[in-house]
Amino acid sequence: MDKPDEVKAETQPVPPEAKPDEVIDLRARLEEAVVAAKRWQAEYVNYQARVSREREQDRKYALEGLLRELLSVADALQRTQAQLARANAAPGVLKPVELAEKELMRVLGRYGVKPVEAKDAFDPTIHDAIETVEAADKPDGMIVEVLAPGYMLNDRVLRPATVRVAKKG
Repeated sequence: MDKPDEVKAETQPVPPEAKPDEVIDLRARLEEAVVAAKRWQAEYVNYQARVSREREQDRKYALEGLLRELLSVADALQRTQAQLARANAAPGVLKPVELAEKELMRVLGRYGVKPVEAKDAFDPTIHDAIETVEAADKPDGMIVEVLAPGYMLNDRVLRPATVRVAKKG
């Protein structure tokens, strides 16, 4: 009986003698396949990064609609406070409204909602100018009055601040 090593040697096919043109062609095809594989690998890595960024954006802004709706509640509480203050309401009436508004703003803040700064120069990316008014004490383009506060959700404008802007007459 033959030894296993001898049987193995006898059953293995002997490669035919390769021609130089075939070797060059095979090497070129192999190089193309390697380049294509690397390109696909890079595209896959880019795809994974893009999906990860999109998931993060979706998570970050998933509650945008709800938070925008809650801003109308905050506005109503602020208007109620202002009316009660003008009517010289008793502190027992005014204080609960103030506390409710502060609590709502605290909760909104936990979800990334922050007020828009509307003190100095008009910025069309975060302010909505509804009127320009003559103001001798302010230079052109400066905010004169904030009519409705604006809010940001993380780095995105949730609602622009509604303002009046100064102009020289």
